[in-house]
Amino acid sequence: MFEIVKLINEKPNADLIYTDEDKIDENDIHSVPHFKPDWSPDSLLSRNYLGHVSIFKTNQLKEIGGFRVGFEGSQDHDLLLRYTEKYTNIYHIPEILYHWRIHEYSVASSEGAKPYAYRAAQTAITEAMERRGYKADIGFLDGFVGYTVRLEIKKPR
Repeated sequence: MFEIVKLINEKPNADLIYTDEDKIDENDIHSVPHFKPDWSPDSLLSRNYLGHVSIFKTNQLKEIGGFRVGFEGSQDHDLLLRYTEKYTNIYHIPEILYHWRIHEYSVASSEGAKPYAYRAAQTAITEAMERRGYKADIGFLDGFVGYTVRLEIKKPR
């Protein structure tokens, strides 16, 4: 929390703050560090790389409508896409400040734990492209970990 509060004090204009993370198993063994890039809106279109520990302003979350029904499994990606279309003061703290617990019902243990999340992500990205004035065909690339998107963009409307 110290690092987050420190950044808020240094950058009071921050709309969104995110951190790096890793995974932790039932034996308290840490693995799979996720060192995230600094803010990249193009990368967010293909995957929710922000993951956990994302700090928002409550009034701004309310303004965009918060989480939406129908995006379960990818509700955070949908929220981030809509939020970052409007709010652009985004900061990355390049430190592992979150440890994602691995258990059998979590995507942290297996991508097969929540297959519906991929369809929700496909809808979230499709709608984001439509809001931006593009028609896009969203598909998934075989053989990649996580949902990596094949994005075919048509001429802007």
